[in-house]
Amino acid sequence: MKTLTAFCILLLAAAAFATDGLDSLLNVQRIRAGARGPLIFNLLDQPESGITAEEKADLRFLIAYLPLADLAAMDGQALLDNVRLARQARREFPWGSQIDDNLFRSFVLPHRVSQEPYVTGWRDQFLYELQPRLKNMSMTQAALEVNHWCHEKVTYKPSDSRDQDPLTTIRAGLGRCEEEMIFAIDALRSVGIPARQCYTPFWAHTDDNHAWTEVWADGKWHYFGACEPEPVLDKGWFSDAAARAMLVVSTSYGDYRGTEPVLRRYGRSTLINSTAVYGTTRDLLVTVLDQTGKPVSGAKVIFNLYNYGSLMPAMALETGADGTVTLACGLGDWFVSAGKDDVAALLHVKGSESHVTLKLDKLENLRTLTQALYTPPPEMPAKNLAQQDSLFKCRLTTEDSLRESFWRVWSLELGNIMGHANQTAPLQLKPDSAWVTEFATAHKIDAKKLLDIFRNARGNWGVLFRFLIGQYPMTDISLHTGTELPDMDARLALLDNLTEKDLRDFNLDVLSDHYERNSVEMPLSGPGVWETISSLDSADRQRYEEYVMAPRIDQEPAVPWRGAVYRFFKTHLDLLPSARHDEKLIGWIKQSIVLDNEKDRLGPPLTPWQTLEVLRGSQGDIERLYIGLCRVRGIPARFNSVTGRLERWENNAWTVVDLKLKAKGKSKPVSTGSLVIEAAADTTVQNAQYFKDWGVGKWETDHLAEQDFGYHEPFNKLQWPQDLPAGLYCLSSGVRSKDGSAPVTFRWFDMAAGKQTKIALEFNRTVRDPNMLIKVDQ
Repeated sequence: MKTLTAFCILLLAAAAFATDGLDSLLNVQRIRAGARGPLIFNLLDQPESGITAEEKADLRFLIAYLPLADLAAMDGQALLDNVRLARQARREFPWGSQIDDNLFRSFVLPHRVSQEPYVTGWRDQFLYELQPRLKNMSMTQAALEVNHWCHEKVTYKPSDSRDQDPLTTIRAGLGRCEEEMIFAIDALRSVGIPARQCYTPFWAHTDDNHAWTEVWADGKWHYFGACEPEPVLDKGWFSDAAARAMLVVSTSYGDYRGTEPVLRRYGRSTLINSTAVYGTTRDLLVTVLDQTGKPVSGAKVIFNLYNYGSLMPAMALETGADGTVTLACGLGDWFVSAGKDDVAALLHVKGSESHVTLKLDKLENLRTLTQALYTPPPEMPAKNLAQQDSLFKCRLTTEDSLRESFWRVWSLELGNIMGHANQTAPLQLKPDSAWVTEFATAHKIDAKKLLDIFRNARGNWGVLFRFLIGQYPMTDISLHTGTELPDMDARLALLDNLTEKDLRDFNLDVLSDHYERNSVEMPLSGPGVWETISSLDSADRQRYEEYVMAPRIDQEPAVPWRGAVYRFFKTHLDLLPSARHDEKLIGWIKQSIVLDNEKDRLGPPLTPWQTLEVLRGSQGDIERLYIGLCRVRGIPARFNSVTGRLERWENNAWTVVDLKLKAKGKSKPVSTGSLVIEAAADTTVQNAQYFKDWGVGKWETDHLAEQDFGYHEPFNKLQWPQDLPAGLYCLSSGVRSKDGSAPVTFRWFDMAAGKQTKIALEFNRTVRDPNMLIKVDQ
């Protein structure tokens, strides 16, 4: 009888799996996973794997929608651990019965929120700490309490756009808005409460953007500012700003089939249009016509906002068979664009318009847009919500002090992990200046530099100290004043090359990898290598440190990728020498690495190691692999900081590298010209900031792609000329008024190969607004 019952259960499970619609997606994922396929699919493929039908259904869901970065880094057991912890939370908390399978799989089960690196350990750690605090609470009360716990751990600090993982965030006690959001969502999911990412791509009334948390509690979706507790849900400092947003987007893992309006389905994630939840909306209908006046189906329509002194793409939607697309959006202005091959259109759409037509025509017609008075949605009446009383504010102050204490406790735990032999001995909890000065003096290194490194590392400073003294695991945390520590200068130089965020999340494996395998011929750990590097002239040394030695390529996760490149060259010795133009290596890349054009919105960029693992990646991933292959051979390589193009140092100059990844057609050689921007001696114009008051964009098929001359750099600090690829460009400039509007000037110009182009930075002086934040009428 038992055997028959088990057989029936298996038949029912098989029938359920046959109707979940995931088989074709799973087959694609097997291909994308490459050699890692067995590690990902092992538990699904084994008939006696010891997992329940529910767990297997959850695994199928997660694997079907895994981004490529997770296929290259995860395994089936890690996914199963995630499933079981999510199921445990659903069982143990009373609100678990309120959550249907659709909500659970889309907003509780997922192991990731956004583009953060994949890590394990957060579910069980967060559940362990939170479960006692939520006893006898309703779902809404629990959601509010989770945010208080988040505030005890993390506060806001701006940083670069690379997302850090939730464990790094809790260790640092710091995160920018997206990282606070990731942390809070993971905390809510750890206790079985559905939560999701919500953001505005760009504010309409001011520069910048913002991300926050949406939480499903007691039957409906609500929101709050992550790590920013309020007495009630649906309240945050950004509430009034969100009511003026042109677009608010919520994100779901997988192909979400709820009742909310969907913006786009990316195949592995779903964008939900939440704009109407926060403010008043209108439907904007855009029709795209070709040069003969016929509707264009499948055309990409870009909705751009004026932000950072430029036209910034906020959303891309494709037209249907009738050549139209509709967007529910705020009551302000858009700059809508479209393009194909050598025809394009760009139109300023006012907030009062509900239907516009884009007629694709010659690129020259883009130049007709020379001025526009950009207007955001109007201010909305403030919401009358519960305010913070004195007791609530007192609690917030206490949470601030708990966060500082937590850093100390974390450092103490870190000391224990280090292997401190005598727990009663004094343990340095924080790197104070006296302690660092004594250590630095003993070893003849820069005390201020070292103190800055340790303080910026926050709770990760002990890991950096262990790396610096070359002892891991440590037996003590003494100053080692009587011990000669070899290679201290080389190790310190490696740390000095890290960003502030790197200092917070680089672990010993990563640091050791980049130190010991810096390059095949000159590993930093080799005898006399640092002396050789130090003897280079200043330009050569700076280039070597920034584009060979540096662990960071761009926005990839911190992993020990050089070891993987070393192993690659061991089996491909013929590719190791640096031949002119690297034709043989580029040939191997083109033949062996699959260009994967499938868009994964969730998941970080691939590291060189991950691209070698799955032998596929996006163009950016494959170019990043090439940079890693160059650096391990001691060849400086980079993404150009202004244009983003792939370059390597060759014949005493930076040379653009074309990996020839396109399957069809011949790649056109990249030709460049030089740009000089001139401005009047006027102090206000000289102090105008890039990515704030003005910007330069290159027309790329259907939108302006911003060129990065430096975030908020004043004009008088920028260096000219700048080398840029040939093409059509636009210099935009405009200064916002207090109501968020801006008179914007557009100056179009061509960059010709081998020639210098001069253009003047000017502001629209025809609009005299007494409320203008920065007056340009001097």
